Amino acid sequence: MKLNFLKTNINIDFSKYLSKKEREFIKSLDIKEKTITISLEKFIKDYNLVSEDEVIKFFTSLLNKYIILSSKPDNYISYISILQSFQIIEDKITFTFSDEILSSFKKETYFEKLGINKILTFEEKFSYKLFQYLKHRSENIIFISLEDLRELLEIKESYKRFYDIEKNILLPILKDLNENGNMYITYNKNKSGEYKTARILGVTFKKENSDIKNSAINEIMQLISHKINDFSEIYNLIINNLSEHGEEYVRENVEFALNNSSGNFDIYLKKLFNRELIVKKPYLTIKKKFKSLFDLHMEVLKIAQKESDYPSNLKFLIKIYSLKDGDSIICDGKDIYLKITYSKNSISLIEIFHQDI
Repeated sequence: MKLNFLKTNINIDFSKYLSKKEREFIKSLDIKEKTITISLEKFIKDYNLVSEDEVIKFFTSLLNKYIILSSKPDNYISYISILQSFQIIEDKITFTFSDEILSSFKKETYFEKLGINKILTFEEKFSYKLFQYLKHRSENIIFISLEDLRELLEIKESYKRFYDIEKNILLPILKDLNENGNMYITYNKNKSGEYKTARILGVTFKKENSDIKNSAINEIMQLISHKINDFSEIYNLIINNLSEHGEEYVRENVEFALNNSSGNFDIYLKKLFNRELIVKKPYLTIKKKFKSLFDLHMEVLKIAQKESDYPSNLKFLIKIYSLKDGDSIICDGKDIYLKITYSKNSISLIEIFHQDI
């Protein structure tokens, strides 16, 4: 089936949306052949079904769902079945995909270029909507008003605050586009003013270099998700630095920030990447077993008095008495910076850095 005669971009939709289980099922398959056979027992177990009747219901539902290709300027519409047929024989399920679906999983075919293979394997319900919108646009920087974004993702008025849209809809979709769509997108919120409570007018998306490893951004964001305040700003910061400096550089800075930031994590991380702070190795490391926290306190006091030009500025050492087995703390002085990792029954670690960060 050749559609290259069509002059405009093809719109892709579903006759009925795929369920979460249906999306997971298609994503789990290595679709290289038109017909695939799997274990009935394993399928029932993997998808928490209780009987063969439920299996039949699952595949019947999928059998009645179609991908719709359309182009109004070309007066074109086409319904493509996802699943062509299925049968259960003894302990096996054999199902057959349509020719168009199989073709979409082969490189450089028309249906692969349309992105149907990606649309079928997205984890989020409406990822394919944003994927299509951004894919069809030739420019790399694209603004979408908040009203248009609500309509595109079929949010309507279900989320009043943009924060909730961002957390529950937008960020999961961007993760999906990254992992399953090979599309790397950063974004900025456009506000009606500079003040904190300014109204969100829309979102500007930017298509990034697709050479970024798709798992790296998600692993790193997961590591720091409990620390960050502004999701979009830090997501953009990470993905831009991955593109410019590589994964090793980013991971080194993130790890340093996780281990050493004691205040606002966002600000600390931004300073690291802007090179206002420099990741350094300790210039002195002490490894020693201590009988008590008092002994540890005295050891750190001795080190600080020797290494610091301001030995009177050591009130921060009181934090040592809050340490529990396995804990780490940062102790800041005017010109000295210490990290203490305490072990009650074995060797503790004291790392000393110059306080020029």
